[in-house]
Amino acid sequence: MDRTLSRRAFCLGAATLPAAASFASQDAAKTYHWSYQARVGDIQRYRTYIRITGRQADDAEDLLIMMKSASKHTIKQVAEDGVVTYDQSDEKAAFIVNGKPVEDAKAPTRPPVVVSINRDGLIVSRVNPSADPFNGRYEKSIIAIQSMPTPPTPVKVGANWTTRMANPMLKNGVIDVATTLVGVQIVTGQPALKLISKMVFPTTFGANEAEIVHSESTYYLHAETYDLLQADYQIKNPALPFPGLKVLCEVKVFRVIVGANDTGDPDGDKLLSPPKKM
Repeated sequence: MDRTLSRRAFCLGAATLPAAASFASQDAAKTYHWSYQARVGDIQRYRTYIRITGRQADDAEDLLIMMKSASKHTIKQVAEDGVVTYDQSDEKAAFIVNGKPVEDAKAPTRPPVVVSINRDGLIVSRVNPSADPFNGRYEKSIIAIQSMPTPPTPVKVGANWTTRMANPMLKNGVIDVATTLVGVQIVTGQPALKLISKMVFPTTFGANEAEIVHSESTYYLHAETYDLLQADYQIKNPALPFPGLKVLCEVKVFRVIVGANDTGDPDGDKLLSPPKKM
């Protein structure tokens, strides 16, 4: 039987309880099937932690950028064909660039990013009014990386499926996304499906290795409602709005759940911990 998925991701864990193993063995025989659905007016909040490491474009110095933000996702429209459109509004954002803190005081006043997702979990459009019009590569890459393909048929733990989607970076290009339902465990006090998706795609024609994105996302959906609870991303060679060498982007996203993680996310704070001096 189909269940509904109402998840909002990235703008991208929670502790696993000891009971996760027994819970997973109980649910190993179950099948799961979902599509992306939501109701107009639904609101969910997320906290996102981002760590970008690598070398500066001239290879003269290391590059280290860290970001923490809080966002609100509000469902604005559900079309007849099932495409869901939501506003992603930043409520707070702060950066640390090579050790220097920068508070983004304008974050709450910026117009929201408008995102549309189809029933298959694929982002079909993403409009950021505040984006640099001369650097759209970063915005386009997010369309691919944030997509979370749903299974075409009911699946059990251990199942794999591949979804072909358009490469937003290249005209007529495609991306094959490989997804695995890894298991069931407890996340933020909730029973959750653990899924891993992997994709590799060029960001330009005739791309060299540094221009090919390698993305692996591990995300957790509520086992009954399929709401997104947490997402972890490892992105090699991300299409950033600034140049860099050997860049790795690590992202953690946590849905804010009242009574569970109101006060913060230890794993997110750990990601943003200063590097240890040798």
